[in-house]
Amino acid sequence: MLDELMRPGGSGQSTPFPTEIVEVTTASPTTSHVQQTGSPARPRARRIIPGHRATPDRRRRPRVRPHSAHADAAQNFIHSDNLWRDLATKFVTESLRQREAELQMQAQWQTLFAKYLELLDKKINK
Repeated sequence: MLDELMRPGGSGQSTPFPTEIVEVTTASPTTSHVQQTGSPARPRARRIIPGHRATPDRRRRPRVRPHSAHADAAQNFIHSDNLWRDLATKFVTESLRQREAELQMQAQWQTLFAKYLELLDKKINK
């Protein structure tokens, strides 16, 4: 069955187009639609856009891209990303500041407790 599908003219595959020019000398029911003789067809000319001149000395202006929703979305994303980065930086610096304050407080308590122990030691040794 696979061989049948792979053959030209099998299910789902059309017959290949002829690559050479065909000259018809006698009319037959199977080739009456073929009318190509002589040279191959010329390529189509470029489409002329109204309002555009084809002069080579005309200076071209740089193309200005229109404002798009994609550009807006990209700018909004970048702005939002920058805001989140700033907020994260503030959180980190604030937590570092709090940690420094905690360490200073801990050092103060340690010096106060050390003084208390010295006074207690003096009182006991008397």
